[in-house]
Amino acid sequence: MPVELMQSLFVVWVYVFGALWAVFGLVFVVHFLVPRQLLNLYFKPPYFNQAEVKMLTGFPFAYLRTFVLMRLVAFPASGEKRGLTRVYEVSPRWFRVVSRWLLLTFFIIVGMLFLMMALFLFDLFVLLA
Repeated sequence: MPVELMQSLFVVWVYVFGALWAVFGLVFVVHFLVPRQLLNLYFKPPYFNQAEVKMLTGFPFAYLRTFVLMRLVAFPASGEKRGLTRVYEVSPRWFRVVSRWLLLTFFIIVGMLFLMMALFLFDLFVLLA
């Protein structure tokens, strides 16, 4: 692979990585805006066991709790195993829209990062061998 192409891919990778951190920053903001009613109704037994509630309450795992709740709100079918398919009814519309947008953006960005890393590794191990 030509060096110029690798340099261009690296620049794109840096921008995509920056976009990933921007999404993490937005999740940090959304963490403080998660509706209390959602936490009070669903973030307790029988939906989550006591160990999960304790672990996902403090730093740094509280942001993972935010991701979990955003996923349940944005994609209700993902909570079928725990019986959480109707979580979206308790959350406001803005939270559903923001959750779906942030999660889709997150998955697209992570997919792009993996694709670019695979390209770098392909070049490193196959083309240079």
